[in-house]
Amino acid sequence: MNSLQERSWWIKNKPDFKKLKKLLSGSFDQLTEESSNQTHKNYLDSFDWQLWQKGEALLFTREANQEGQSGDLQLLSLQGESQQEMPQTLLASPTFWWDLPASGLRDHLQKRLGVCSLEPVISVEEERWLLACRDNEQKIRVRLEVVHREVFRMDAEETPHYHQTFLTCKPLRGYEKSADEALVCLDTLLGKPASPDSPEYLLSLTGLHPEKNLLPSPLPLHSETATETALREAGHQLFAHARRYETGLLFDVDTEFLHQYRVNLRRIRSIFTLLKAALPKEVWQELKPRLSELSKSTNTLRDLDVFLLERNQFMSMLPEAFRPGLKKLFRKVEDERRVAHQQLASYFLSTVYEKNCQWLETFFTEPPLLATPLAVMPVKKVAGQKIWKRYRKICKAGLMITAETPDDQVHELRIECKKLRYLLDFFASLYPAKQNRRHVKTLKRLQTILGDFNDYTVQQEFLLQRLEKDTTSEVDSALHGLITILYQRQVEERGKVMQALQDFSAREVNADFKNCYKKQ
Repeated sequence: MNSLQERSWWIKNKPDFKKLKKLLSGSFDQLTEESSNQTHKNYLDSFDWQLWQKGEALLFTREANQEGQSGDLQLLSLQGESQQEMPQTLLASPTFWWDLPASGLRDHLQKRLGVCSLEPVISVEEERWLLACRDNEQKIRVRLEVVHREVFRMDAEETPHYHQTFLTCKPLRGYEKSADEALVCLDTLLGKPASPDSPEYLLSLTGLHPEKNLLPSPLPLHSETATETALREAGHQLFAHARRYETGLLFDVDTEFLHQYRVNLRRIRSIFTLLKAALPKEVWQELKPRLSELSKSTNTLRDLDVFLLERNQFMSMLPEAFRPGLKKLFRKVEDERRVAHQQLASYFLSTVYEKNCQWLETFFTEPPLLATPLAVMPVKKVAGQKIWKRYRKICKAGLMITAETPDDQVHELRIECKKLRYLLDFFASLYPAKQNRRHVKTLKRLQTILGDFNDYTVQQEFLLQRLEKDTTSEVDSALHGLITILYQRQVEERGKVMQALQDFSAREVNADFKNCYKKQ
């Protein structure tokens, strides 16, 4: 063990100084209390535990009883090891990555979190006493720290509070031998070392299990399960996961709550649409509009969110002279967004919404009817047929795309790619993980280019609609300039679309899909 590495032990309460002094008297002449202080710690992560999923945690520490005072922000591994050279001092605990000043940590959190907010998941109140082990010349050779703390989770008003005390040996450079002597004595007195400050330990202590809040990836399927059974089970998991985002959506915590709600609904609608023959026609005709109603209720708010999220990019695309008009437009869209959010929140709190959700929850958990040929087919057999058929459909449609192809036709091709992606994701557990990752990666390259092309189209349509509403000359000039730039970028992207389609339908890719899915 590195002699400069700190080591900690659990103790029942603040140790008896006389007992400690006697224990260490063979190595040190004095044990003195140097200082004491109180600190408040918050461990931060996003609602979907994006840092935890990467083996990381974010810690904000400040002096207790000093609200509004600055604190230190530090990125840790789950084992408690610092992932940065120095903590970053901030005036307050950050809510978003853009609350941090320019730094490597800010860039790192931007990649990890995107538009997701941070929230405290564990809080720790600490009282600390710093002790010094001195020699006969009064030189400090080793420091000891006693910490008494109260630990509790932040996801509910009433949660258990855990009271703990531990002692930490803090070696000093140049006095490694003294540290080794102290460690031997403390091991003898206190027994097995502990890791009290690791986020991993604190999660376990407070009963927080992030994996239980996340969807299994991939969704577990068994090859011989009847297709309708697999559909209902997947629908149940995805719908329950979608509803996790309702509270954050209602309180407008960040835009990702609405986005993830829609993503999970879209996954349900897509797999049921692609496998609708597994249900009797009359059942599907009742299910389809119920799912559609939930999705449509969120469309307006999401459209406004998407536009507002592009604020910085759009501002950078225009010359300075045009930006005041664009700022006016953003302010107006922000007002519209507040109204749209209030309308959606009212719908989510209505009995109409709750009854629809209750119907869907009942449907997903009902025993399967197994009333159609597809319903009883083993899901593995259906998987290969559906994936291969969709791949071939994309390749065939791709041959028709030219420089003159209408945007709507390119958009339809993008939808077909999304359907293939949903199939690959849904059936992923039935195939080797390496194979699935390879095919998803190949498809994602095409989806990214088609998505960029579609974004330019949708953005132009949105701005054209604004021209009909916002008719001041200042706003008009900004909109015309922005539409012109977006159109130019869309034209450039079309050439990439055709090349990406050729790559996706290349002989080796075709042979790979055929071998994996057609010949089962």
